[in-house]
Amino acid sequence: MKEIGYLTLLLLVILIFIGLFKESEILSQELKRDDLINSGDISLYSVERIPYNVMFINRNDSPYAILVEKSSQKLYLYSIEDRPRLLNIYSCSTGQVTGNKEEVGDRKTPEGIYYFEEIKEGEELPEKYGVRAFVMDYPNKFDRLEEKNGYGIWLHATDEPVRAKLPYSTQGCIIVDNEDIMNLSNYIFLNKTPIIVEKEIMYLNPQQTSTYKNEVELFINKWIESWQSRNVDEYMKNYSKYFYSQKKNCKRWRNYKRRLFNRYSWINVKIDDLSILKKGNDYIVNFGQKFNSDQYSDQGFKRLYIRENGEKFKIIGEEWKQDEPIFAGIDKKKVILNGR
Repeated sequence: MKEIGYLTLLLLVILIFIGLFKESEILSQELKRDDLINSGDISLYSVERIPYNVMFINRNDSPYAILVEKSSQKLYLYSIEDRPRLLNIYSCSTGQVTGNKEEVGDRKTPEGIYYFEEIKEGEELPEKYGVRAFVMDYPNKFDRLEEKNGYGIWLHATDEPVRAKLPYSTQGCIIVDNEDIMNLSNYIFLNKTPIIVEKEIMYLNPQQTSTYKNEVELFINKWIESWQSRNVDEYMKNYSKYFYSQKKNCKRWRNYKRRLFNRYSWINVKIDDLSILKKGNDYIVNFGQKFNSDQYSDQGFKRLYIRENGEKFKIIGEEWKQDEPIFAGIDKKKVILNGR
């Protein structure tokens, strides 16, 4: 009996030791991260700890990605290679009021996945915005779904060097100093380079994040199969009832697709360069798309806005940039150019 008691005690001591070791390891990683933030020494950063948001970006979609962490008031620049690689860290400042932006004038910086739509500089840019500004696409489709409003959210510089170092000093924009905005300009491509804003960035290793990649790929494959089947009921199961795109709500989208499905005898869809960005339950999925049918063919770039609700994925919006259309021996005038 005494031997059993000793063994139980020994096992308990071992378990406590393992727990303390794991806590120590986590604390050590966080201290290293704090050292990195404070020193700017990229060599301190562990390549195994990658933001879950950008783990599965395809380099052909975007060679770079920007992440902003409100809690540390830091901006992280990543190069998209076999795995995202940290290139640089910049001090930044975000909205005076903490929390996610909800409405115009609330002085909050929005949290989400965004793209840069426009560059402003020179005479069109007031001095307080520094040498250059990049206009972000807030509110995007996710924001509009939640009835958020506001406008004029930019990543910009400032002619006051101290201001970029002051935490939480803006009306909602993200600011860096003039030197940093010019450096970042080398890595920003309009409508391609994402900027992801988080309260706090979650770092995971590749094994921990592979599940969501597989789930998104399965959903995309199911969406393509239902499209090729020309079964409008199966096809629309992939769409949210709140879907809105090309000035069409869910009902009008269904009717539009039904007409097209009835027009074609067969449909074939192929995609390549699948790229996935994630923020919470929201995903932006980008890819090259080739559409073929007995009457019409085209190819181009597609962006899907997908929201996960429980165990289900639903498309809440689409964007499509078409290359030159290819017609299958019929009169162009008789075919709707957006005839996918």
